[in-house]
Amino acid sequence: RQYKYLHHTKSQLRGRQFWFYHHHHDDTDPRKINLSFPEAYKWMGNFDKEKNPAKYAARMALCFTSTTATVQVPEDKVLIGADIEINVN
Repeated sequence: RQYKYLHHTKSQLRGRQFWFYHHHHDDTDPRKINLSFPEAYKWMGNFDKEKNPAKYAARMALCFTSTTATVQVPEDKVLIGADIEINVN
């Protein structure tokens, strides 16, 4: 079994903790197929516009932060909108 480094958060780096990923592919059962390594990176989001390496890493690290559920919002009350982009010169 082979694992590849995926990413880490700043607090995980201090604690010497990192995320490693193993892509398991099972042709006999499609339910047992998880994301390939490139698909896992794609799932995290598109960071192509971020040119600063530190900010790039910080944006990606948001995928690995710990959160605690506090409230449940009914699905009919959720609105997903487009990202707001501004041009900062």
